Amino acid sequence: MSAIGRKQYVERCAEWLAVALGAIVLCFPAFLNHSAYIFPDSDSYYRGGQSLLAYVSGKKSNEPAVNSEQPASQPATENAGERKSKNIDATVFLARSPFYGIVVYLTSQSKGFWSLVALQALAASLALFQVAQAFAASRPLIAFGAMIATVALASSLPWYVSFVMPDVWLGIAILFWTALAFGDRPLNTVTFLTSLGLITAAALFHQSNWLIISSGIVLAPIIALKLKLGSRKLYAMVAGAVIAVMLGLAGNWTFGYLIQRHYGEPIRQPIFATARVLADGFGREYLKESCARDPAKYVLCRYNDRPLDNTEEILWSSNPSRGVYTVADYDTRTALAEEQWRFVMGALISDPLRAVSEAIGNAFEQLTRFSLVEFRNNNWINWSKSDYWSHQKIFDAIPDSASCIQSPASCQAPAWISLSDIFQRTVFVLSCLVMLAVVGSYFTAREGVTDIHRRLAAAGILLLLLLSVNAIICGALSGPSDRYQARLSWMFPAFASLVIVLRLWRKTAVKQETFVRPSFVSDS
Repeated sequence: MSAIGRKQYVERCAEWLAVALGAIVLCFPAFLNHSAYIFPDSDSYYRGGQSLLAYVSGKKSNEPAVNSEQPASQPATENAGERKSKNIDATVFLARSPFYGIVVYLTSQSKGFWSLVALQALAASLALFQVAQAFAASRPLIAFGAMIATVALASSLPWYVSFVMPDVWLGIAILFWTALAFGDRPLNTVTFLTSLGLITAAALFHQSNWLIISSGIVLAPIIALKLKLGSRKLYAMVAGAVIAVMLGLAGNWTFGYLIQRHYGEPIRQPIFATARVLADGFGREYLKESCARDPAKYVLCRYNDRPLDNTEEILWSSNPSRGVYTVADYDTRTALAEEQWRFVMGALISDPLRAVSEAIGNAFEQLTRFSLVEFRNNNWINWSKSDYWSHQKIFDAIPDSASCIQSPASCQAPAWISLSDIFQRTVFVLSCLVMLAVVGSYFTAREGVTDIHRRLAAAGILLLLLLSVNAIICGALSGPSDRYQARLSWMFPAFASLVIVLRLWRKTAVKQETFVRPSFVSDS
């Protein structure tokens, strides 16, 4: 091996060692918790993955596909009623990604979900290193070290790495796409395919992800043209990212098709849109008016006496005085799904101004919510009170679950998590200001700007726009939740630390007369 070859080999080893160490650092919440953090929806992913693998292998599963607090369906017979009882799983299969469900179920075999935490930490660390290489090519390890230190101490990333939920994968995909679109570094085939593979994974793992990633794919060329960064390389990246998203969509479509063939009838989504317009208020008013005129107009009229003011209760509550979808039988769920868009369109037409106002209000509220409330809440209190929840199989993968069920107070989140939450929110706001300053200084610069300034400004614009797109999609369509915004907030401290490091390098270059400025700080 030549001297140059040995040097490159050592550099590659150092890079992979840095990525591995970065992944270990990001796992600290799981280390302190002695396992990954689970959420009520984690059980849905676990059950979906278990059921799918059982169907693929030809084995029967007595577990319902998602957590609906309903008894397991009975074995199918030729009796139509019993067949429908079995097929009730089909009404919830598309509620959660089966692909992430498979990952959750397989990694549950490792006590504490450590293999899942390791996988998510490694993917996040690799995304940060890719950004460091794309924007600080001459000193990627130093930039990466600063980014890892910042996100580990002052962001939501370590918490979502340690979460048995697919939330972290959207931010990972966005970072890879940002590096592909605006980075100034030749890409080798392995790096390019790895980036596209992780973008595909994000599109597979949650239905909203492909919408947000697609928005980024559309916005990046527009930003590049505005900032004079358009190139044949960028359009090649766009083509690759489009293929990645299409693969994600194709995977989900294939799953729906196979499940439909298995059950022998169409597979329908739960009534997410119906629940949203009902919870926003104008849907409830439309329902009352419609049912008063014609009680048979909607199957939903049967539930007109319930509050219908909370999407989670409408969809998943087993309380017969508050729930709708979960407490319904197979035929009713099917009818509710089939009338969903007819009802939603009727509600929108009945009061379009209020519908728009509610959507804008939800999106704005979503922009302002990015706390770590899911990690501060003690779900064990509610789980211990429920015969259904207190015996879930997913708890077998949590080392202290038995003691948490018996004594929920002993599993209360420590007070320092609240302090960490306040700190990460403060840093997030300051980081947004840094990114706004980078963008603003680019457009107000009176002299020629550096190439790296232009690329960082493009990245800042893209990230700020995608944060807004995420708020619109999640807030308006699903309802405001801290988790939806906090899953992306960690990207901003990462980029802010990168901006600061590059700024310090440039100042050092100006002060030292004999210093030869590297390409990433040279004038364009």
